[in-house]
Amino acid sequence: MLFSINVTKDVIGSNKKIQDYIKKLNLFSDFLKEHPREPNHDIRNYFEYNKQTQSYRGIIALSTRGCQYAKKTGPCLICGHPASSIWDENIDGPITLNLFLKSISELDKLAVEDVFIYSSGSFFDSDELSDSTREIIIEELAARPYIKTVTFESLPQFISEEKIKYLVQKLYEKNISIGIGLDCHSFEFRSLLTRKIIKDESFYKAVTICKNNSVRTIAYIVHKPPFLDEEEASWESSEAIHKAVMMGFDEISIEPIALQPGTFQEMLFNEGLYSLPTIWTIYSSILNWTKIYKEEIDRVRI
Repeated sequence: MLFSINVTKDVIGSNKKIQDYIKKLNLFSDFLKEHPREPNHDIRNYFEYNKQTQSYRGIIALSTRGCQYAKKTGPCLICGHPASSIWDENIDGPITLNLFLKSISELDKLAVEDVFIYSSGSFFDSDELSDSTREIIIEELAARPYIKTVTFESLPQFISEEKIKYLVQKLYEKNISIGIGLDCHSFEFRSLLTRKIIKDESFYKAVTICKNNSVRTIAYIVHKPPFLDEEEASWESSEAIHKAVMMGFDEISIEPIALQPGTFQEMLFNEGLYSLPTIWTIYSSILNWTKIYKEEIDRVRI
């Protein structure tokens, strides 16, 4: 392995623009001043047609109070949600519900079987989305027999036994999945490369809660985060796949970095300090994993 955390710390320490940017991230209010945005309460739903199943997948982007993790600790280095217009810290439950109902009424027209519920943070974060609002959304999903599969997203620390039991109780006739941003293979890499300071124990706990309640889990793995070259990115992703399997995730989604406005990697790219990943490094990551951990191939879907 070529990558060294100490080397990366040296890179950060020797570059004033990187230092200044990270300082601004520490103060979310300062970050927003430099990235002005107007909250937009338009409905957001999207459709994707699957030719194999001859069915539609519906995506609903909820307008919520925004990612509380970002507000309290500063946004993750690779996340574009803080600069997005989808969230509004002053939005209340009735507005969120009204927008959700308008969105799902569009899905009703096509009887969409697979529904994805996204937001600018975590569906199970009660500061972002109140418990009462979340429960009504779940009940609305449960009331639609044409929906077969529902997928949510959340950081692991917001997934609790109580919330998952309620979810399963209401959606017992549907397949439920929760996507969780694991990002990197270790706490150190996750903290430094994506600034998501969440310990492995939180992921183990969340996956265990879901597994005990027959809820599938999807690990999102960031491919080629800041500071890694192609070879290092390939190694990191293959190790992250292995870690996700060890944690018990049912499915793994490899997420190549996208240059989103107002993000740290966009700044690095503009400064000539970051290059986008290629399809070959993604292929290499999976190939390396199958060679090193071939006994895991049948244990997870990628």
